Amino acid sequence: MKQLTRLSALLLACLVLLGTTLVACAAEQPSGFSDVSPDAWYADAVSWCRENGIMGGTSETAFSPNSPMTRAMLATVLHRAAGEPEAGRTTPFSDVSPDTWYTEAVAWAADQGLVTGYGNGRFGTDDPITREQLATILWRYAGSPEAAGGPDFKDAADLSGYARSAVSWAAVQGIVTGLNENRFAPRDNATRAQVATILTRYLSQDTQPAPVPEPQKPEAAGYPAFDLAAGTVPLNDGHTMPILGIGTYALSDQQAENSVYWALKAGFRLIDTARIYGNEPGVGRGIRRAIDEGIVKREEIFVTTKMWTSDFGNGDAAIDASLSRLGLDYIDLMILHHSQPSNDVQAYQAMERAVEAGKLRSIGLSNYYTPADFDRLVNATTIKPALLQNETHPYHQSGEMKGHIAQYGTVLESWFPLGGRGNTQTLFNDPTISGIAQAHGVSSAQVIIRWHLQAGNICIPGSSNEQHIIEDFDVWDFALTDQEMAQMTALERDARFANY
Repeated sequence: MKQLTRLSALLLACLVLLGTTLVACAAEQPSGFSDVSPDAWYADAVSWCRENGIMGGTSETAFSPNSPMTRAMLATVLHRAAGEPEAGRTTPFSDVSPDTWYTEAVAWAADQGLVTGYGNGRFGTDDPITREQLATILWRYAGSPEAAGGPDFKDAADLSGYARSAVSWAAVQGIVTGLNENRFAPRDNATRAQVATILTRYLSQDTQPAPVPEPQKPEAAGYPAFDLAAGTVPLNDGHTMPILGIGTYALSDQQAENSVYWALKAGFRLIDTARIYGNEPGVGRGIRRAIDEGIVKREEIFVTTKMWTSDFGNGDAAIDASLSRLGLDYIDLMILHHSQPSNDVQAYQAMERAVEAGKLRSIGLSNYYTPADFDRLVNATTIKPALLQNETHPYHQSGEMKGHIAQYGTVLESWFPLGGRGNTQTLFNDPTISGIAQAHGVSSAQVIIRWHLQAGNICIPGSSNEQHIIEDFDVWDFALTDQEMAQMTALERDARFANY
């Protein structure tokens, strides 16, 4: 029995000695981590990152070099590299709670425009970062500098359009290199070892690290800033509006019901209709159908309708009639459908009274195409228009009116955002648009919609096809580069497709 006790004590002592030795061995590693061999290609980088407080381990003794780098991890690392500044706002993402180790970093990174969410309010904290995403985020951190030439990797054609400039810049700077056979492998997950190495190459360069870029500013002073992460824009009256919606022009009453229902099911929260469309009842049924099935709540939906010119003489009755046809207690936004100098001020004043009565939340205008005509109504009324809805697309970009309405905090919304029936293929087949679509692996329609959102235009594509509706909303997981946005801007022809 005594021998057994002595044997147990000896085994226990050996285990304690072994554990102590393992910890000591980990501490003796230059990197301080037991899973980072001194002769590993990333060992010096891991040591540098640890010594400079940029990256720690996944535990006290482990670095996990081959594990993927997550979005939350990368935001935290860049936040540390920038000196851990305070975020200018709270985190806008529903899956980032206020008390996690990465909360402040994610809020800061979003505030600086370094990272975005998925458009549905999620950030995806535990999702891995791909190699092209890593290069792009680091490029943004550096101030989005211009790159000389294209990326010289064997698989350069596999790069997403948004990442090409970033990867080119990072390769020229010697920050990123290829893998086997000069492949970049853009969509492979970036490992923690790769991230440590890339960060070390960038942050330890002789030149001072580039300053963190300022948040993207609106195109003109006073123009509302789009929140692409949340998919919303603040209006000048204090309300918040979704920036992507479903249009119902030319849809029958039954088509409108189905399209609205499918749109709400797909994730849309903005619905656009009008009295003259003749489908307000169908729009209302589609809304109630989605609410009854638990897809959405009324307060999550933003409903827009328009007062037709023949109703301007009795605007109060027109507002009540739209409420009745839609089956709603209030309308989020009502706009005058066309400029009509003889009595549009009278109609707008009726909408102002309806705002006071709680029947309408916001009010605006449609089809006012000159600054003088817009100002004529503004100067004769009290509430500044929250929104101007005009024909706007790549061939008619509404630059003059958009610049003018910025002084009022008025936002632009695009009707015919894809060119309108009979003209969509003209835009879809434009070589610039189709080329950008091919680079991103998306459709021309998705490129145009994404351009609208990044350009600061609320976009309301219409369709009676459920699959097209789903596709139109699937624009949140890619972005156009500055170069691609410039190419889209260059398509301006000041050419409208409609004449009304």
